[in-house]
Amino acid sequence: MGRGARWRLAAALAAAALVTWAWRGGGGGGGGAGGGARRGAAAPVEGRELPLIFIGGVPRSGTTLMRAMLDAHPDVRCGQETRVVPRILQMRQHWARSQKESVRLEQAGVSKAVLDNAIAAFCLEVIVRHGEPAPRLCNKDPLVLKMGTYVLELFPNAKFLFMVRDGRATVHSIITRKVTITGFDLTSYRQCLNKWNHAVELMYQQCKTMGPDKCLMVRYESLVLAPEDTLRRRAPYRLWSRRASQLAAGRSAPLASVAAAGCRATLHDRSLH
Repeated sequence: MGRGARWRLAAALAAAALVTWAWRGGGGGGGGAGGGARRGAAAPVEGRELPLIFIGGVPRSGTTLMRAMLDAHPDVRCGQETRVVPRILQMRQHWARSQKESVRLEQAGVSKAVLDNAIAAFCLEVIVRHGEPAPRLCNKDPLVLKMGTYVLELFPNAKFLFMVRDGRATVHSIITRKVTITGFDLTSYRQCLNKWNHAVELMYQQCKTMGPDKCLMVRYESLVLAPEDTLRRRAPYRLWSRRASQLAAGRSAPLASVAAAGCRATLHDRSLH
């Protein structure tokens, strides 16, 4: 995707976020477009208090396996990767890092509170409406964890699962399965390992900053070798169930990613050998 196409996509996502925020009542309710709207601009949009679950990590680190296990719980719905949630978070990160862009937004009246509400509303619309309703909603866009502390600002009751796998196995899986990840050169194990190391370090720092009450690190190898014990200790909101560890066939979520093949069958440890 070229630079022009990326900016068009960024503009479209930003417009969608602002429209979603306005549609959900972000302007302050039915009082018109005057002072009432501005007074309500800092009030959080409805839904930001939801106890969402975010599954993160470098792709091919067991995020799809964890998602399948949580999806097997009758009260949880994760669904497929949305792809747009991390993109809009990355856009916001770009704006925040650019002093010039931040000043322009402030001058235009797009304060941090307004932008946070718009982005939160957009993320909620995608997470809530891209699958069936459920008491507990979960998102599995692995790279969202790179912006975990900001996501926690948007959704203070959220919890994160940080999937970690041996970097050598992760990179081998990425290359052999031809999983395209921005910045990863699939012809070079060394370059991919460097990229993996950088990504894991960033996610680890985000997880550490959020603290153990908000972010739990789960080793892929432990999840495969001892699923019941690992889920009991690590599953957020005490959502462990025996059905989850068995990947219950009665409620198997649709899997469309490259990782799907390993989650259609009974849990096995062949990936560890």
